Amino acid sequence: MISISKKDWSEKKINQRLIDKLEPYETGNSRPIFLFENPRVLNNKHIFNILISNKKKSILAKSFNSLKTKMGECLLNFKEKLNVIGTLKYNYFNNKKTYQLIILDLIL
Repeated sequence: MISISKKDWSEKKINQRLIDKLEPYETGNSRPIFLFENPRVLNNKHIFNILISNKKKSILAKSFNSLKTKMGECLLNFKEKLNVIGTLKYNYFNNKKTYQLIILDLIL
């Protein structure tokens, strides 16, 4: 697991070069899992969130199949600090390539 501190929450630190450097994903080199420490949930829609750091840096985060789960409940309603565990993935939408966090679990 790779820990991403609050000061590293910028596109300058989490960018295509970092993700590309960790590829290719195959046997013996699985997709890396990242720990984002203490983000706030800024916006939510169907457990598609925007997580924001104390320095106002944000990342799109998705949590699949979690709407009526304990994790989904926490993402939608938790007002205290929490830690998010996930993997980074590119999203291609409207001919624009951005990175997003796929949420795997939470640490309360």
